[in-house]
Amino acid sequence: ENLYLDGAHNPGGIKAFIQAAASMAARQKKKAYLLFGAVSDKDYRAMARLLCEGISWAGIGVVHIDSSRSMDTAEAFSQAYKGPVRAFETAGEALREMKKQAGDELLFCAGSLYLIGELKVQLKGMERREDT
Repeated sequence: ENLYLDGAHNPGGIKAFIQAAASMAARQKKKAYLLFGAVSDKDYRAMARLLCEGISWAGIGVVHIDSSRSMDTAEAFSQAYKGPVRAFETAGEALREMKKQAGDELLFCAGSLYLIGELKVQLKGMERREDT
């Protein structure tokens, strides 16, 4: 609940993601938080700039993806975002902490498809622990 995954990993996809996320946040009258991760061969600087110009995020977290192509995007967001940017080493840590920070607000996770895959694994693990 209140958690959305989007594989937007290029400037065109990010523009469409921004429209959808902004619309959802406005419609639900909730703050929007972002968790983002990218690989090094994508234009992560342009994506960070678009994301920070397109929505007034209540908080941003960036995560190091478990891939040799992973990129530390914290610096790009720190230049574009007015608030603090939290950096995480793993998708599990990032998901737990950003969900906690967002609380009952909206958490949008976007970027690399590798990130989305890692987050899905984490979510399945959380579901299993809740079922026991």
